[in-house]
Formats: sequence, C-alpha cells, structure tokens
Amino acid sequence: MNERTANSVAPRTNAPTRIAFALIAVVAALVHVRAAQTRTAGLLDHDEAISLLDAAGKADRALALYDDQSADPPIARSAASLQAMLRPAGETGCSDVIASLRLHDIHPPLYFLLLHAAQRIGAHSEVSLRLLGSLFLLLSAVILDRFVWPQARIVIRLLAFAILLLSPALIATAIELRQYALLMLGLSVSLAALVRLAQAPAGWRLDATLIALGASLPIWTHFGSLLWLLIWGVMLVWLGWRPSRMRKKAIAVGFAMAVLLVTPAIMLLAAPLAERTTGSPAAAMSTATAFCNVMSNVAAPLVTLPWQWRNSWLAVTPAVCLLGAAAIFVRRRSTLEVALSAMAVVWLAMWISLVATGKLPPHAIRPKYLLAPCLAILAVLVRSCDVNMRRNPMLVATACAWLALLTHLAGLPSQLTPPTDITIVKAIGETETLVVNDPKRGYLFPIVDKLPATAQVLIMRPMRPPADSATWGDPLLVLEIKPAPDVSAADEADGFREFLSSHYEQRAALADGPRRRMTLYRGRRTPAASGID
Repeated sequence: MNERTANSVAPRTNAPTRIAFALIAVVAALVHVRAAQTRTAGLLDHDEAISLLDAAGKADRALALYDDQSADPPIARSAASLQAMLRPAGETGCSDVIASLRLHDIHPPLYFLLLHAAQRIGAHSEVSLRLLGSLFLLLSAVILDRFVWPQARIVIRLLAFAILLLSPALIATAIELRQYALLMLGLSVSLAALVRLAQAPAGWRLDATLIALGASLPIWTHFGSLLWLLIWGVMLVWLGWRPSRMRKKAIAVGFAMAVLLVTPAIMLLAAPLAERTTGSPAAAMSTATAFCNVMSNVAAPLVTLPWQWRNSWLAVTPAVCLLGAAAIFVRRRSTLEVALSAMAVVWLAMWISLVATGKLPPHAIRPKYLLAPCLAILAVLVRSCDVNMRRNPMLVATACAWLALLTHLAGLPSQLTPPTDITIVKAIGETETLVVNDPKRGYLFPIVDKLPATAQVLIMRPMRPPADSATWGDPLLVLEIKPAPDVSAADEADGFREFLSSHYEQRAALADGPRRRMTLYRGRRTPAASGID
C-alpha cells in the first residue's frame, strides 16, 4: 500500500477502540437528549417558530392572521387551531413546504422537507425534532473520522470525536430547529471529498459520489455555503487535476452529478434569492470590529471560553492560537494541509470583508455561520497528529486536545440548566386569553406554542401609539390577559371581546383596568417580563 492509499483509508480499529468510540457516542447522546429537553422547556426562538411553520407548509395561513386585524369586534381563535399550524396536516405536503419557503423565507428546502418528513412518520414531540440535528452532528463526526483524518493517532481521533459531540456551541447548533447541523454534515462531506481526491489513487466512484454530495448538500441547505463551495471547487480542481485518469474522471463525473442535483434548488429559489440579495444592505461596521467579532466565534466549536471572557479581547485568543498551530504544522506537511489552511484563511478574509461592508447581516458572526473554516482548521490539526509526528509535539497536541475537551465539559451546564424564560413559560401556560395587536409569526407562535389548548387568541386592531412614549417605550407586541374579575363568566364571548377591545384602545386604562395580572413579552430568546398584580 503506497502513501496516498494509506492516508486515505481508515486503519482497522481494535475492539477497545471501537468500544471507546461507542461510549463517547452514548455519553454524547445522553447529553444531547438532556439539552434538547432543557431547551424545549423554554420558548421557541423567533426563527425556530418560522422553521416549524415552513416545515408544516403553513406560512400563508400564519401571515393571513394580519387580515384579522381589521375585524370589529376582533376575531377570536382557539390556541389549538393556531398550534396546529406548527404541524403538518393531511392537506399539506412537500409542495406547500417549498411554496412557503419560496414566497416568504427564501431558504433552500432540504432541512424543512426532512423536518416535515420526521413529523409525518411520528416524530411529533419538539425534543425528537431537535434530536434530528444531533443525528446530523453524529454523522458529521463519523465522516470526518472515517475520511478526513483516518491516519491520526487513535487518542487524537477519540479526542476530536468527543470535542465535536460535546462542544456546547455545536450542541446548541444541533438542537436548534434550524438547518445548520445539516449544513455541517454537508461541509464534512465536502472535506471528505477533497481529502479522498487529493490522496486516493483509485476508487473514483466513491470520490465522484462524495464530490456530488459535498457540492449539493450545502447548497440545498444554506445559500451562505456558496462562498465555501467556490473556494472548495478551485482547490478540488487544483489538487485533483493531476496526471491521473481516475482523478479526472472522478472530478468530471462528480461535478456533472452535482449540477444535476443542484439545478432544481437554484431554479426553485433563483428569483426570490436575487430579489433578497438586491435589497437593503445590512449595517456596516469597521473592519477591525468585524475581525474581532468573527475571530471571537470561529473557534467556539473547538474551545469553550468562560462567559466573562467572551466579550473581551481574550475571546480572539483561541482562534489566533489555532491558526498559529496550523501554520506550524503545515510547514512540513503535504500540499493538502496547505490547501486546507489556505481555504480557511481565504474564507475568513472574505467573510470578514462581507460583514464589514454590510453585505451580510451582523448576526452572521455566530459560530453556526463559521463552521466551514473551523472544520478546515480542525482537519489540519488532527491530520498532523499521525505516526510521523515527533514525541514532544505529540504530547503538546494531546494536552491541548484534552484541555479543549475540558473547557467543553466545563461549559456544558449552559446547555443543561433551565432556560432563563422558564417563568414566562409558566405564566403563558396559565393564560386563558391572549390579546395580540401585531401577529408576527416569529413572535406570536413561540407564545402560542406554550398556551393551553383551550385558551383564546384575540387578533386586535393595531395599537394607537401611547401619549406618554417615555413611560411605555416601544409599542407592546403581546399582552397576556388573565380572566377579568369584573366580567361574569356567563357573559357572551362577543361581549367579552368588545369589553377587551374598548380597553385595548386605551393603554393606560388597560394598565389599571379590571384584571389580576398582565405579562408583557418582548424579544426572542430572553424576553423581558413584567407582572402586575
């Protein structure tokens, strides 16, 4: 077996090693289940609610709630009927999912179709839906270990496997009801294709399949991956277009398959995507600020910093150290390691430039958006820890890997402790009437999801701005009203709605009016709450 074959085929692992991998996977599964349960106890995020609506193919129905605001008296809807919008029904199918995305949210449909399918086959609980992302994360870790760094020393492979599965940043990405764990799977396949093509002298069918999947999975999942695929495609041709008929055949067939797989996604969403990209630019920031923000988060999946350090200059230290270690390791390594490092650096430079100029929104600096360079850097570091590495550097690398894993273990309580909005969830669970004057999907449905099925939701006319804006601040989005003691339970529903509507038009009167308690809701993940008794 020559060197290229040895570097591209995973060595046979003995029984103790297989058991060690299995134990890590079992421990990680328990952690992910607990994290999903903890996260489910809180409110859905803004974008998670939209994900469920899109996966159910009911974005149109949710947006139609705006039409109810003109009704007088306001229309009352049962919480159960609104909660049903978060789940697929018999009359909605894959075409409705694609229509919801094409007309309203402009995302590639793969993740939402998988979410739809999971609910169709019985995964109705929010916990089980969140664990779908954990499955994608596990598959990513397996693919990286099997194809990207198969010849790394066993201890480093085990540590890398544990770091990927127990990283708080990656756990949060996996259990979020969004597409980024699936994107990580696609990025992992693209790295596997690059490594295979650069080093394997044969097996062109597998190489072509990995190329096709590595190109199409990310595009079908997230349009932000286009930047990575552009860099990846250039490197793929550069590394693989050597005097080897098998490599050229793998590239040609792989790209042809990728074109066939990607074309439907581009055709579905080309027009709305062009409309979105020509819209208003995001707020620009200085290059230095963009650099610090991106570098503070790119290493988060590999090293978990204490929360006190995350907003200080120390936050950039892990990324700088990882890039420095990669630069040291590639000095005597193959062209592949140099290419992986260059891909990470070029991607980071382009991403920082796009954020700084407002081409990308400010939230595009979160770890889940920076998975591509993070995985490329990790590949360089782990691949360098092979049997040819000298003893002292290997000891240092192993110690650093253990330290990184320990930081993750220390950071796990952030994913396993009760959410900060648990008191708001409790208040919502006791609400009998919910009054809404701005039924935006991402703000209304996290509350609707936690309402009792018997609760009523009133779609009111838009609130008139208060006279004393300094006192009230921004207009209220949602008011949760407890039963009004001055209104008899025997009163007709229309009379009750008229009563609430008359007070709703006078915010000051509502604040001091006949009710026991009012809970105010703002924001996405950690909304402010105020109780008035």
